[in-house]
Amino acid sequence: MARIDTLFIRIALIYLIAGMAFGIWMGIGQSFEYTPVHAHANLAGFALMTLFGLIHRAWPALRQSPLSTWHFWAHNVSLVIFVIGIYIAHSPAAQDTVAIIGSFLILLSTLLFAVIFYRGADAA
Repeated sequence: MARIDTLFIRIALIYLIAGMAFGIWMGIGQSFEYTPVHAHANLAGFALMTLFGLIHRAWPALRQSPLSTWHFWAHNVSLVIFVIGIYIAHSPAAQDTVAIIGSFLILLSTLLFAVIFYRGADAA
């Protein structure tokens, strides 16, 4: 796998572009009921993943942890579930179960990152 720090930031940029494009689409249509989808794609997708990447860059020992790859995939899968869940929760069907599951999965992936950090930060 390529350097985990670079992968986090590359995927973060995809979320940023997608989130911005979605925001522009909502603005053009003057329809803002999906604003939370746009906001969470940018926050959990771009901002959080960029931070993960920069932290991995600042503490190179973190990149050596096999858990880092697990964290990368766990966060990405959780984020997709979460963003789709928020979309569903704000649609006419208004079912929030998927968003709740996605939010807990993101929390678990972030707890995994905390384990990686606490184990590896002092090794640098």
